[in-house]
Amino acid sequence: MSALEDLSRNVLYCGDGTLEGSAAYLSAVMDHFGIHFNHVPPDRSINESFGRFVRSAERSSHSLIVLSDYPAAAIDLQIQRRIADLVAGGCGLLMIGGWSSFHGVDGYYDGTLIGELLPVEIATDDDRLNTSSPCLVVKEMDHPVIDGLPLGQPPSIAGLNRVSARKSSRTVLSAAIINTGLNERGEIVTAERERLPLLVFGSHEKGRTAAYASDVAPHWAGGFIDWGEERIQSGSGSAKVEIGLTYATFFRNLLLWTSEPSAGDSGAL
Repeated sequence: MSALEDLSRNVLYCGDGTLEGSAAYLSAVMDHFGIHFNHVPPDRSINESFGRFVRSAERSSHSLIVLSDYPAAAIDLQIQRRIADLVAGGCGLLMIGGWSSFHGVDGYYDGTLIGELLPVEIATDDDRLNTSSPCLVVKEMDHPVIDGLPLGQPPSIAGLNRVSARKSSRTVLSAAIINTGLNERGEIVTAERERLPLLVFGSHEKGRTAAYASDVAPHWAGGFIDWGEERIQSGSGSAKVEIGLTYATFFRNLLLWTSEPSAGDSGAL
């Protein structure tokens, strides 16, 4: 069974507000595909929530930690060290972009232990990029996470954190910012203005690491949320959202791939 077929994962999903708010999108993906997860909202005390999963003698095994709009200030040094040990032992680590991711407005992961684990260099000042111009998702190399996805007709995003890929990493997707205008005949003309890392993979000893520099939820997710001709509805109650199946498949693949140890046994969280 390949890494993208085995759904026996347990994801620790930290951030993105409540499950009735912006966290509804990634949780809807996991609900739809049957991926088990625990959610820690960003306003929950680190010692009462995240720390409980790390320290509990009765903790279940987590194969992936997702940090999405979850500021570094919420994770004390002791827990950052524990996360580093878990990733070294085979637990995956994924950071998804947003105002409280990477540097952002209050992410501040630059210079932190977790920031050093990621496959990207993080800016030391505000790294948010909002663009009204089309920002297309562009394939840079083959990878199991994007195999079979229709990137010949790429979706668009509305913003991302400006990061730099480390030399030892692999940039699978980039965000190409497109300038558009009209010529004297009223015809649409386009030109690529800039290309930035969007999906970058790395590793730390036995654990896989990944950085997705845009957001899983509005507004940065833009048209990406509607990617795919087939629509699905997932979640429950007020948290139910409608998303494109290809969007959901992409994030499913990203979660499953990053949660697979690069070698040896995974750590427990």
